[in-house]
Amino acid sequence: ALRRRAGGLRPAGGPGPPPPPGRAPPSAPRAPARPRGMVAPPLRVLVAISSPEALGKDGNRFLKELQPLEVEREVAAFEEDLERLRKSGLVEYEVVGGDPDEPLTLEALTGKLQEGFHVLHFLGHGLFDGRQRYCLALEREGGERPMVTGEDFSEALLSLRTELRLVVLA
Repeated sequence: ALRRRAGGLRPAGGPGPPPPPGRAPPSAPRAPARPRGMVAPPLRVLVAISSPEALGKDGNRFLKELQPLEVEREVAAFEEDLERLRKSGLVEYEVVGGDPDEPLTLEALTGKLQEGFHVLHFLGHGLFDGRQRYCLALEREGGERPMVTGEDFSEALLSLRTELRLVVLA
């Protein structure tokens, strides 16, 4: 496409006419602004592992067929995948949960997210309960049945005032 200019035509997007006498030429183009919603490196990832002790045990018809996660294997795979990005300073990550002595509850998870993580990578089980609601197998305060509805989970995350940009359920 061509654009009109005094004295003729020039290619669209090409240099314009020279500046008038006494004016400086336009400065070099500036780097584009960071699109809204993007974060400056490093990207902070919280890896949350939920493998409640009730998984695979009789007595809970929803959880008895689910097997506990192989936590060490899951963490090793995640670390291997992100090592190059971590070394280059593009990604920082922290792993929480997966420890029977410190179970991952919704309250503990949302508290940790307040520390400014951009991505939540949740490793755990999901299932439908008896009322056909989608639930995550996540420890509950007071030893209640270890399931949190998808609605409760999403409401808890949406109520946070954090930098959280992405949630991955794996």
